[in-house]
Amino acid sequence: MDQWYLGYEIYTPSKEVSDASIEVEISFEPVPDEKTQASYPDGEEGDNSTDHRDLPLEDASPITGGTGFADAVEVKPGTYSDTIVPGEYRFYKVPVDWGQRPVVTLRSNKSERENVDRIAAVIYSPHRVSSAELDVSPPHDGGSDSGTAATDRPVLFNNRASDTGGPTSLAGDFYIGVAMYYGRDTNAVTGIDQPYEIAFEGDKTDGPEWRMVNADGPPPSDTPPSTEKQEGADKEGDKADSEDTDQQAQDSDDDGGFNLMWIAAAAGGILVIALIIIVALLMTRRR
Repeated sequence: MDQWYLGYEIYTPSKEVSDASIEVEISFEPVPDEKTQASYPDGEEGDNSTDHRDLPLEDASPITGGTGFADAVEVKPGTYSDTIVPGEYRFYKVPVDWGQRPVVTLRSNKSERENVDRIAAVIYSPHRVSSAELDVSPPHDGGSDSGTAATDRPVLFNNRASDTGGPTSLAGDFYIGVAMYYGRDTNAVTGIDQPYEIAFEGDKTDGPEWRMVNADGPPPSDTPPSTEKQEGADKEGDKADSEDTDQQAQDSDDDGGFNLMWIAAAAGGILVIALIIIVALLMTRRR
């Protein structure tokens, strides 16, 4: 088959309808033959453990995370700090190779708003499926709160055939999404200051070289690109159709993509709470 048509339906609980930017990611994963797949490490069963030891926290360097998957900031081993306000998201991109296991530790110091706050972190797979999550509650009377989350197994190609291991069966860019909730006190100061630390340990194992492509696609259109192309061919002939295809490819390179996440507006305020996230990529043993 030369082409596929993909349809999407989007639902909203609101009666008000307005335009919104939506990001759609399409990938075609090569399928290895049976002999090649058998040469990769066996898939692992999930441990379903929620009792993870917090990773060590150290000094942080400033960084500004993205607002969604499309503009997530890639992070390397090291320690980082960022800022966020209630109702906002921060996204970070962490390359994870075969045999590695992403682990996130999030810590928040005292809530300077002196409010009951909640900050959440989610680990997303390259398919942007939630793989693990945690939340912390910044104490309003002093001290700090921390939590740690990890995928339930290392990333291995053969996890896809091992007990709901799909989210950990593809190496590539994992994402860390951080969000702070508004809270019930609408008069409270809004804003926090978040340090992050990223660490990597061990050596990778075997698996396919293919990775999902995150490059921008064609610009938005009311009709599928293939339809526009065919209409151009009917009107201008084969030569015009060829020129249109070249121009479309150039436009695809020049234009940016969509942003999946939209951010709820929040009143300005002093950035006040300390928050720390650590991501460690731990290794699995070869079987």
